[in-house]
Parts: sequence; C-alpha cells; structure tokens
Amino acid sequence: MTGDGVSIQTSDSIVNHGGLIDGANGRTLLVAGQDIVNQGGAIKGGAVGLQAGGDVLNQSLTVKQEYASVNTSGSYTTLSNQASITAGGALAIKAGRDVTDTGGTIAGASVGMVAGRDVNFNALQTGSAYASQVAGFTEKDSATTYKTGQVASGGDLKLVAGQDIKLSGTQVAIGAAGNGTLLAGRDVTVSAVVNEVNISKQNDPGSKLYDKEIRQNQSVVGASASGDVVTQVGSLLSGGSVSASSGRDTVIRGSTVVADKDIRALLIMAGRRCLPERHGWEYHTFFNGRCHDENCELPFGINGASAGAGHLEHGRGIRPQER
Repeated sequence: MTGDGVSIQTSDSIVNHGGLIDGANGRTLLVAGQDIVNQGGAIKGGAVGLQAGGDVLNQSLTVKQEYASVNTSGSYTTLSNQASITAGGALAIKAGRDVTDTGGTIAGASVGMVAGRDVNFNALQTGSAYASQVAGFTEKDSATTYKTGQVASGGDLKLVAGQDIKLSGTQVAIGAAGNGTLLAGRDVTVSAVVNEVNISKQNDPGSKLYDKEIRQNQSVVGASASGDVVTQVGSLLSGGSVSASSGRDTVIRGSTVVADKDIRALLIMAGRRCLPERHGWEYHTFFNGRCHDENCELPFGINGASAGAGHLEHGRGIRPQER
C-alpha cells in the first residue's frame, strides 16, 4: 500500500507480512486496537506513527533449508527478509503492551517509543548444522550467527517502558546533537550475543588410531577471534548524550555506551543497582552515575581514556586509574 500519506485504522490487528506500506513524503499512520505486526516487511513515510492497544512487533524473517543423504545431513538458516520501520521525519511508536524488534531496522529523524510493559530489541539468530558418519569417522559441526538489530535517530531517541527495557546485540545510533533517553519502570539491560562455531571430529573409539578433535571459535561481526578467545557481539549505544533511568536495576553486559558531548553527557540512574558487567570501559566523556542506595557499582571514565570498572562505595566515588 503506497500513496502520498497512508492511514490504516482498525479495532483488530494490522499485519504486514513481507509487504510495503509507504506514505512517501506524507504521513504514515497505523492504529490498531490489538497488535501491529511487521514481519519481513517495510513501513515508511515522511513521518510515521504506530499505535497499538496490544503489541508492536518488527521482526525480520529467516528461512531454513535441510538436506540429507545416506551418510550426511544438515541444515542452513539464513536471513530472508529484513523488517524495517523508517521515517524521513519523526517516528513514534506506542504499544499498550510490548514493543519488540528482532533483527530489524528502526530509524527516523527523531525516534520515540512507549510501551505499557516492555521494550525489547533482540538479534536474529541464523546458522547451520552438519553431521556425517562414514566408516567409523564421525563429524558434527554447528554454527550460530546473529543479525543485529539497528536503531538510528538523526536527533533524539527516547525509549519508555512501564516495566523493562532490553537491548540484546543491538546497534543504537543517535545524532551527534541528539539526546538518548532510556526510562524503565523496572530494569534496563544492555547485553551482548555470541557468534559461535563448534567442530567435533573423531574416528572409531575402538581403533588403534583413535583420535578426537574438538574446536570452538567465537567471533565479533566485522572482526574475528579463534581458539580459546571469547568475544561477543555487544550492543552499542552511542550519541551526543545518553541517559538511562530504571526503577530497579541497570545492567550493561559485554556492551558499549558512549556519549560524545560535554561533561555529564552520560548519565545512568537506578533505583536499586547499576551493574556494568565488563572490564575495560572506554568513554569519550565523563560518566556521571547516581543511585538511591549504597548497593551501586558504576564505572567512571576520563575523557579520551580507557578505564576499568569503578564503583560508588558508601556514597563516595571511586575512580579507576587511567591506562
């Protein structure tokens, strides 16, 4: 469905499966009493507004192919259609329950999302499996890879959830002059996913030439590491200024949070705990953290320096040494 402005309103659900809803330079407005589901499709316009009484789902699709012969079998799961919701101007999404993105793209000149329950961004899992058994020789291989979700705002980005905000293997970009705000009634979690390859080979255990080989490789998108090196596809949240506020816990795991503006540009507040679960933090500006009790661990970074995780102890800031 295309036109110079598109409006769809229903008391039921709106489902776009691999199609195109395009308001061109006009406004694209979707209002559903129940859910708005965009599976492998594209929703776009000059300005875009989505409002659902239930869930808003933006989900990229995969296709799985299986094969088998006398001695071998396997499967491939690959990306087929990437879902996108994009606006040349403002993009606003409101859901009575959850806003969920899986391996999709959400972008606009400014982006705002409000969910009555949770805001979830997840990477899309793909991969392959292979098994072979020939004359006592057995091989089993598997690979798991992730297509990261993309959230981009040329200006401000605001995510508001009545319960939790979770960014898993998600790349979030905010304009240099924009502000990024994450507000959750309960927890804010920024975490990583792992690309992994496992290889297992062995011949007949009863053979005098018995041998067994097990290998595991883990890698980052755009880079690689092998052997016993463990790396993660981290969520990246960057912008002019970034703030996160939660009623309970804020957890940052294997991920990067960067603010490129002035001092106090990076602000994380938690009603209970702030837990940066990683060593070797790097910042482009000062970090300012606040907690409402003494059970709070926070990193403090120096402009242009790389620092380890610091913490607040009995209300006193402990700053790590510069490297």
